[in-house]
Amino acid sequence: MIDQHVYFDPELYKLILAEVNTTGKSFAQVVRELCRDGLTHKNALAGMDIIQSTLRSVVKDVLKPAEERLAKIEAKSAIAAATSMYLNLEVVSNITGQSDAIELYNNARKKAVSYVRTPEGEK
Repeated sequence: MIDQHVYFDPELYKLILAEVNTTGKSFAQVVRELCRDGLTHKNALAGMDIIQSTLRSVVKDVLKPAEERLAKIEAKSAIAAATSMYLNLEVVSNITGQSDAIELYNNARKKAVSYVRTPEGEK
């Protein structure tokens, strides 16, 4: 072992002595264990930062294609819904003879929004 002299402030020295009295180990052994544990903990935290960063990157890369696919599906759904709405307005306009069914659309939209906002189980 390498002989090294270290100075401790009085408060830290008392804490180390308390650990010596609790464990029954020598002062030098307690200091070595505390240094080893502290450095191990510090290195573990540094390693976790690297692992966490890498894991986030991998998860992002794995989920990106699914996210893009869901965005495309959502866009297709919006286009299909808009097409259906337009066709329904055309049919209603042709059946009722109204050339402008905007008022009918606005009323239907208000009812649809109200329906969506109503909690499940309520009518």
